[in-house]
Amino acid sequence: MNDTVSVRIPREIKEKLREYNINVSEVIRTCLHDTVRREENLRRLKEVDQELQLTRRSTPRGTAVGLIREDRDLEH
Repeated sequence: MNDTVSVRIPREIKEKLREYNINVSEVIRTCLHDTVRREENLRRLKEVDQELQLTRRSTPRGTAVGLIREDRDLEH
């Protein structure tokens, strides 16, 4: 099921859109779709980043990863 969205735009813009034969519905649909996809990707990135932060905190210093990190820290 689809919903309808209405938008008020200045008359000059509407005239320009008509002049350039721009399909307003298609432009809005594409823009909204892209915006939702970008937000979903940002949310996934934040979730992955949080998981990485938790993983880094829970890595004991005695593990190989901890030892390598410790060694790198000493070099700097």
